[in-house]
Amino acid sequence: MRKYIYICFIAALMAGCKQDPSGPKAIQKIKKQAAEVAENFIKEKLKDPVKNKTNTSLVVYVSGDTRSLLDPAYFTIGEIDEDNKPDAIVTIFTMEGHRIPLKEHLIMLNKNGKLTISKIYTGELKFLKIENRTIYIETSHISPDSPFSECQLCKEIHQYKFVNGDTVRIQ
Repeated sequence: MRKYIYICFIAALMAGCKQDPSGPKAIQKIKKQAAEVAENFIKEKLKDPVKNKTNTSLVVYVSGDTRSLLDPAYFTIGEIDEDNKPDAIVTIFTMEGHRIPLKEHLIMLNKNGKLTISKIYTGELKFLKIENRTIYIETSHISPDSPFSECQLCKEIHQYKFVNGDTVRIQ
């Protein structure tokens, strides 16, 4: 009888220790994989880029007068499609000379445990979060080079769903 109680206790303890698929370790793993996919995207886009790491977590690729910046602060993780696996959106900033940075947003879907780029958007978008398979994006009516570009009254938050391989605005 003691053995039976002991075995039940151990089984219950092991079931309680099951790793959460959306826990901190899983999120870190997805962020690392998203960084690798984004770095490969940058390497394919730039000609012979040189990777520079900064004192922070930023990674900068330089090729001539073009610089591409990868900042983990601009990684958004959450479930986008219907497969219950965490997906990612990564924003890459590319600067040519002294121009305003071009923002490229890579939407990566998790297929069989591997992130792949499903869609690429460019423009002045800020991905805020992914919640309940809804993507929240902040946009502005003002040009990014305007002195009033940070005007809070000029910003809107839009909601999108991923349907049949494309983002569809809802609301």
